[in-house]
Order: sequence, then structure tokens, then C-alpha cells
Amino acid sequence: MAAIIAAVATADLTLGEAAELAKLIGAFAKALEETAGGDSDLHEVWTDMGDGTVSGPRGKRLTREAFDHLNAGDRHGVIFIEGDDAKA
Repeated sequence: MAAIIAAVATADLTLGEAAELAKLIGAFAKALEETAGGDSDLHEVWTDMGDGTVSGPRGKRLTREAFDHLNAGDRHGVIFIEGDDAKA
């Protein structure tokens, strides 16, 4: 999602194109979850934006501190990727 936001910021994508891509990514993620039959250990992929915030799979953005507080150290099923990796 960070790559989509960056592309809009640099005018490489329009807001409409970005919205369609976000829907496609959401549908793909849902299909993966359904394919796993709910037995998957992977629940969410979050992007560490490198500025003290993290971005969730549905566009939710939190400070890293808020994320840690809400999850109370239990990150089972959560994968973090670096913002630069998300742009690749």
C-alpha cells in the first residue's frame, strides 16, 4: 500500500487508479486467507514506514508504540516488512 501512496504522491497513479489497486490487493489478500481455510498462522502483513509509524493491510496507520501497546507484545501471525521493501 505504501508503494501505491508513493505513486500517487509522484503523480505516477491517479487517485482512481490507486483506489482500484487497493481493492485488488484487498481481494487478493482475502482470497489467500480463504484458501488457507482459516488455519494459516499468517494473519496480517504490516509495513514499517521508517518514520516511527506502521501501516496495516487495510490502510490503518499507527505509531509503532501504539501498535505495540495494542498487541501487548503478542505478534503471532504478524509479519513486518520495511517500507523500502514494500516499494520494490
